[in-house]
This record gives sequence, structure tokens and C-alpha cells, in this order.
Amino acid sequence: MSDWQTQVDKLLADYEGITHERYATGLAAFRAWYLQSYPDEPDAALLTDDEVRDYRVYLTGVKGYKAATVNAYLAPIRAIVRAQGRMLKVKGVKQVQKPVETLDARDLGRLINAVDGPHWSDKRDVALINVMARAGLRVSEALALRVDDVELGPRSGKLLVREGKGLKSRTLALSSEARDALKAYLIATAAHPVSHWQKFRTSEALRLQGDARLLRQHRRPAGRPDRDRPGRHPSQPGDSEGDGAAGAHTGFPATALLCWLD
Repeated sequence: MSDWQTQVDKLLADYEGITHERYATGLAAFRAWYLQSYPDEPDAALLTDDEVRDYRVYLTGVKGYKAATVNAYLAPIRAIVRAQGRMLKVKGVKQVQKPVETLDARDLGRLINAVDGPHWSDKRDVALINVMARAGLRVSEALALRVDDVELGPRSGKLLVREGKGLKSRTLALSSEARDALKAYLIATAAHPVSHWQKFRTSEALRLQGDARLLRQHRRPAGRPDRDRPGRHPSQPGDSEGDGAAGAHTGFPATALLCWLD
């Protein structure tokens, strides 16, 4: 057994699973290249930066691998040299990420017009696009929005992202377009209840202020039987009773603000 194989076996003994498999594959590929390039077996204790640089050139130029793949092949070589108490100065290939192409105002408007329609799910899609494009929410953040995370007024509005990137919360202002889209969505779902939704009091769930009257005009009639609410989840709470004007009911979602069930 060569010194290289002994070094490989000793290194791989510290790893398992996918890392063990990738390191074994990478070291075997390096040994095969080394034997084609030099007359001797590789020795991690004597391996030079120039040799590893030549291997990096081979991976990028001859094999045509992309940066992530090249760096994956270099990782086990660094590890086996480090196990000998040495460090390589060879750097990996820098990964350049392409900038994300954003929609301009025209394209965003055309996208919204393409998905808009009379059905409540159309209003949902418009609201989803607006909160992500105009408030800068990630997909996961938009899906996690709750009714009481949003405050809508006649001239202003804001929403709370409870767990954003890094589990950090933040409050975002809503543009007039985003506010209008959310209001239209809530009105549509109040008039056409869907599964897994329950009633929430306007004054508690969403402070629509001047628009509360409009929502009350479109609310579900009181005393409507549950059979008109298809697919109601057995664990869904029953309808709460309101009192006076503050108890106006609308068909808000039981959990998420934007309900994705069709």
C-alpha cells in the first residue's frame, strides 16, 4: 500500500456519508491525473502549490468544469494536505453570480394585468405579486403573512415580517398599489368564502379604517350554514360572535393572510 493510499484511508476515516463519498471520488480523480502528469505516486506531505495549480488548470481548461465543481475537487486535496500539518496557498475558483434581472414598471404592470380577474384567486395572485414586488418580500415571507401582520389605512399602510432572513423581524411600508391589491383581495374573499377560512372581526384582525364600511357591505350574511363552506377543516375554530359595529365580520383566513387553496 502506497503512502498516498495510507494518507487517503486515514483522512476518509474521519468522514462519513456524502462527504466521505465526495472526498473519495475527488482524491481518486486527483491521483489519476497525477499519475498521468508525473512519474511518481502523489504524497500529501510533499505536495506543492504548483502541482495543485496545474490540477486546477486541468479541471477548468481540459475538463471544462464550472467554479463550484472545481472547488469541490480541490476541497479534499486541501483536507489531506492539512492532515499532514501543512497548508496549501492555492485558492479556489471565484464564483461570480449573475445579477438578478428585475422587472421594470412596464413588465410588472403587464404581469399584474395578465393574472388579474374577477375570481378571488385572481385577486390573491395580484396581492401576492404586489407585496413581493413593491414591498420586497421573499416568497416564504409572503406565504407566512398573517392578517394581524398588516395594517391598511386610507392613505398609508404597513406590514410586519415576523421571521425574515436570519430570523429577524422588520416592518415595511406599503405603496398605494400594494394597499389597493390587498384590500381588493380581502373584499373578494369576504364575498366568496373558501375552505380553511374563518371570520375575523375587522376592528381586531385588520384596521381598514375608512374602508371598513366597504368590507361590511361585502361580508358573508350572518348565520350562513357551514355546508356553504366546503372543505372546512375539523380543527378549525367556530365563528366568533361580534357585538355592535366593531363586530362586523369578514371572511379572513384562519392562519395565513394569503390563502393559496383553489
